[in-house]
Amino acid sequence: MQQLQAYLARAPVPGGAPGSKEALVHMYSDLSGQAHSNSAAFRARVAWWTTTLETVQWDGLQGPGATVMRIDAGMPNRWAMDTIGRPLCIAVVVEDAAVHQRYMRLDEFLARAAPLHAKRALYSTVLVDWVAKPAWRAAARIFVADADEVGDEAVWPRVYGEWVLVPNVERAAALFVASLALDPPSMLESIMTRAEMQRRLQALRDPDAGKRVPISDTDAKVLLRYLERDANILVVDDDVVKLVRPTDAHRGIQESDRGILAVRQMHAQLTAQVDELERRVDSARARIMDALRKKQPEETAKSYLRTKKQLEELLGRRVGALETVSQLLLKLEQAAGDAEILQTYERSSSALQQILADPLLQPDRVDKTMDALAESVSQQESIEDAMRTDHVDDDEIAAELEKLALGEEEAKQTSSMPSAPLHAPEPSKASTAAPKEPTTPDQRTPAFA
Repeated sequence: MQQLQAYLARAPVPGGAPGSKEALVHMYSDLSGQAHSNSAAFRARVAWWTTTLETVQWDGLQGPGATVMRIDAGMPNRWAMDTIGRPLCIAVVVEDAAVHQRYMRLDEFLARAAPLHAKRALYSTVLVDWVAKPAWRAAARIFVADADEVGDEAVWPRVYGEWVLVPNVERAAALFVASLALDPPSMLESIMTRAEMQRRLQALRDPDAGKRVPISDTDAKVLLRYLERDANILVVDDDVVKLVRPTDAHRGIQESDRGILAVRQMHAQLTAQVDELERRVDSARARIMDALRKKQPEETAKSYLRTKKQLEELLGRRVGALETVSQLLLKLEQAAGDAEILQTYERSSSALQQILADPLLQPDRVDKTMDALAESVSQQESIEDAMRTDHVDDDEIAAELEKLALGEEEAKQTSSMPSAPLHAPEPSKASTAAPKEPTTPDQRTPAFA
């Protein structure tokens, strides 16, 4: 109750902030007169209430279970808020959701043979709605219209009972399928009892919320029905449940499947017996030591010892049987794996034969195709050669290359020679004057040596 109130205090409400009192007052008010007078507002409020009811049920805030909602006379009081009062529209919302098969009566959901989203002919729809289904469901559309006149209080008695919230069922089923994809079961693990399957369903976790989904026994029954009828991932026969894998050759439960289940159950039973006998042997040993320590009568210690030996003898037999059954399980698993491998080989061989039967892969056609391909390649090479040599002469290319080489050599030689100055320097005065005669005898050059 307190958790529900806390959720409503922070719930997002159209037209206001989360937990807005004014917006909640509008949502809690009576829907009478809006179905026809203001259809847009009616549909918006119904959509908010259906989503809110589903979220509250999924989180386990109104009773046990995440997929089945129980409606009784006390439900309006559980949803009542101190500052607002009781909601005056839930019954109308439930009947509207029932019209659209968003909510379904529990017994109707379990008894339904066709999938929820199966397409049906018009005549069959009318037949099922007015004959096969309960009378209240056939007249639900009229009841919703009557709600404009009679109000929510008068509709309440018609919605008492247990309702399956289909979106929550689909959500839980999706989580279960995702868990199988992460941890695919082997052939031996895919066969189990209803109780084992129920424990697997009750171990579902919601990764978004980071917690376990509150799956009750009724929820498990609903999910089992949905997974068989709508999701087509398992089959149920009495107390035997089989998860259907993509590699299974047969969808139904075979006698070999029942045999595997019997061996698995015996293995589990023997394992439990061995654990229990080991515990009892340890207890008998402790009694013997306690009797000796307390110096109890010798007959008491002998009695404990005799019991211990009997338990050890029985334990030895059970351990031997457990080893035998374990080896049998290993052989069954090996045989199942071999069968899957051979089945894969058979499918691969069949697929290969179908591919090779294609007319394109016939030897004559392959030879013709390869010859045509070789001829096309030869023609393409001829075209490339013609495009490359039609306008170019090898001698002309050689002559032009030699000319380019000579030009390059001349350019190198020219660049290595020093360049002459543009203007010659004027001679200096000292260099243009006549040489002076020597004035001293020593300076004169003798005429005769």
